[in-house]
Amino acid sequence: MAVIDDGICYWNNDFGGIFGTSKKVSGGWNYTYNQKDINYGGGWHGTQCAGVIGALTNNDSIGIAGIGGGWNPDSLGLQIIGYMVVDGGKY
Repeated sequence: MAVIDDGICYWNNDFGGIFGTSKKVSGGWNYTYNQKDINYGGGWHGTQCAGVIGALTNNDSIGIAGIGGGWNPDSLGLQIIGYMVVDGGKY
């Protein structure tokens, strides 16, 4: 699932706290700064949207349970690819 927004705070516990090929947030591109890092740009909208879509379901009562989240980091459910197109902290 692709999230096109102001980036994703991929170290958030709802996403297993890590970014990479076989992880919940698996990749993307930061078009705002033309780089690989899709870390949120100061706004939280992209992170919130990604959470509703794909946050882990069984996360020790931390955060939310996403629609397609998967039960734990070993059972990912759907993976998220983030595309940062605006710096949420500036607009």
